Amino acid sequence: MDERNAGLPLTYPLSAVVGNDPAKMAVSCLLASRRLKTLLIYGPAGTGKTLIARSAAALSGGRRTVELPLNATGEQVFGSLDMDDAIRNGSRTVSDSIMRRANGNIIVADNANLLPKDILHGVLDAVLGGVVRAEMDGLSVCENVDTMLIATMDPSEAELDAHELDRFDLCVRTDDLGTEDERTEVVRRALAFVSDPSAFRSSYKEADDAMASRILLAEAREVPIGGRATAIIAAVCENLGLDGHRGDIAAAETAATLAALDGRGFVSDDDVRNAVGLCLMHRCEPAAYVPAEPETGCTVQADAEPSDLPVAEAVDGPEPSLKMKDGTHAEGAVTRAVARAEPDSYGDETMVFAAGGSFDVKDFIPRGDRNARDRDSGRRGLGISEDASGRCIGYVIPRGRVKDVALSATIRTAAPYQRERRRDGVAIAIMPEDLREKVRVRRKGTKILFVVDGSGSINADARMMAVKGAILSILDDAYKRRDMVGLVVFRGTTAEEVLPLTRSVSLAYTILSELPTGGRTPLVQGLRKGYDVLRKYSEAGESPVMVVLTDGWGNVSVDVRSRGNEELKATAEVLRDTGIRMIIVDTERKDSRYRRAGDLAAMLGADYVMLDEISTESLSASVNTVLENE
Repeated sequence: MDERNAGLPLTYPLSAVVGNDPAKMAVSCLLASRRLKTLLIYGPAGTGKTLIARSAAALSGGRRTVELPLNATGEQVFGSLDMDDAIRNGSRTVSDSIMRRANGNIIVADNANLLPKDILHGVLDAVLGGVVRAEMDGLSVCENVDTMLIATMDPSEAELDAHELDRFDLCVRTDDLGTEDERTEVVRRALAFVSDPSAFRSSYKEADDAMASRILLAEAREVPIGGRATAIIAAVCENLGLDGHRGDIAAAETAATLAALDGRGFVSDDDVRNAVGLCLMHRCEPAAYVPAEPETGCTVQADAEPSDLPVAEAVDGPEPSLKMKDGTHAEGAVTRAVARAEPDSYGDETMVFAAGGSFDVKDFIPRGDRNARDRDSGRRGLGISEDASGRCIGYVIPRGRVKDVALSATIRTAAPYQRERRRDGVAIAIMPEDLREKVRVRRKGTKILFVVDGSGSINADARMMAVKGAILSILDDAYKRRDMVGLVVFRGTTAEEVLPLTRSVSLAYTILSELPTGGRTPLVQGLRKGYDVLRKYSEAGESPVMVVLTDGWGNVSVDVRSRGNEELKATAEVLRDTGIRMIIVDTERKDSRYRRAGDLAAMLGADYVMLDEISTESLSASVNTVLENE
C-alpha cells in the first residue's frame, strides 16, 4: 500500500538516521526484549525524535505503528459503548479503540508531555500491565493488550513529573549534530528522501534488514543475568539514591538484551554500562552540578580495587557532573561497582572494562524548572467553565436545567433501553433520565499584583531589583497561563500603581526600567491601593492574588488621629473577606529577631514566605510554588 495515498506518515529508514546512536540502541532493545515496554525519546525540536519513533515498525517483524493523537479523548483511546450493538441487541460491549488497534503493534505518542494526564497514565497502565480498562456509563470492561510505547517530548514545551518518567523503561536524548559534515549529511539524506522515498528506502534496505535480523535473533535468545551484573546495577542504583526498583529491573533486562543483540550468551560489564545510561539517568534527581575530572579510557581488570583505578586530567577542561549522595561523581559509580562486584564464570574469557566508558551523566532530562512548567502550565491555569465555552473533559448527571448537553453520552445512556421503548419512528428514544451534561474547562488566568515596599529600608534596592526580575519572569509564561501581572509601590506617604495589570513583557520592561526607592513606609496605604486595583476582579467572582513584599513595619498613618497598628488591623480585617488571595513575602534580614511580616500574614489569613536572600530566582520560585499548591 502506498503510504502517501493511505494517509500514513512516510517511514524513514532507521539505519539512515545520522548519529543518535543511543536512540537507535534503545529502539533495538525495546523491539528485541519481551519485558521492556516503554521508551521515551526527548530533546529539542527538529532533532529526529518522531522520525526515529516511527521508523521502529520497519524493524519489528510485522508490527505497525499506531499513532496516539494529542486531541484523542478517553473514549477514543480506551473504548466506549458500541452503539450499534447496544441499539440492536441491548447489550453493552466496548467499541473499537486506539488501544485495541495497538494490540500486537507499537504505540507512538508524539509530544507525550502535552497529553492530558489521565490519558497518559491510562496508556502507561495498559502498556505496562497488559490490560486496558474501559469505564463508562456503569460499564467496566477489561481487555488484554500486548503492545509497546515509544513516546517523544520536547522538555522546553512542558515536563513530565518524576513518577511519569519512572514508568519509562528506557529514555534517550536526541541532540543537534555538532559537526558541519554531519549536518550536511542530514540535509542531503532528507532531500533525497523527500524527492524519491521508495528509492531512498531501497538504498538502505540492506542495512535495515540487517538490523531487523539482529533484533529477531536477539528476541529468540535468552541471556541469563548473572549475580555480578545485578550486584553492579544494585550498587549504582543505591548510590544514585533511586526510589523504587523499576530502574534496577529495567537496567538488568536491558543489559541482557544488549548481550543478546551482540550475539553473546552472557552479560558483560559494557552491557551494564550502556544499560545504566539508557535506564537510570532519567530517574535521577540531581543534587548538584560540580566540576569533575573524567576517568581514563584504559582497561582495568575486573578484580581491581577502587584505589587502583587511574584518574587523568581533563584535556578540554572539566565537564559538569552529577554529584551523588556519597559525594562522588556518577561517572565513577559504574566503575566502582564493577570493581567491587564478584566475578561471574564466563568460561576462560577475562572480563575487562573501560573506566568511564560510554556512561554520559549529562544525558538525562533536567529538572530545574519541572514544578514551574507543568504540561498544563500549572494547576491554576485551568478552571471549570460555567458556560458552554472551553474544552470538554467529561460529563455529569445534570442538576436542574441542562445547559450544555453531552450528546454522545446521552445517546450511550439511552441506547441499551431502545428495545423496550416506543420510538414512534425516531432512531433513538431519549428520556429525561438519559440526559448528561458536559463538563468543560478553560484557561482562567490569574491577576497577580505585587505590592512592594519601596521605602528607604535596608535592602530596598536589592528588593526592587528582585521584584522587577520576578515580574518579567512570570510574564514570560503569562501567554500560556493567561496571567496578568501588575505592580504597586508604597513609599514616602503614598502608594502608586506603577504597572497596570498586563501580559506585555515589553510594557513591563519599559515601566520597570527606572523605579526610585527611598523615604518612609506607608504599609497601610500600599495594602489599600492593592485592594483598590483588585477589587473589581474579586467582585466579579475571580480569585486575584496580591503578593506583598514587606518586613511588616509601617510608619505612616492614613488618619493622623489613629494609631498605625489599629489601622493595619482594620485594613487586614477588610482584606480577609474580599476573595483576594494574599501572599506575604517577608523581606526582613536573616538574622533579625523580629518577624512582623509573619504577624501581618496571620492577620490577613495569608500564605507566608520567608526569603533569607532576595533574588529574582528565589522570589519567582516562591510565588510560583505557593500558587501551584492552591
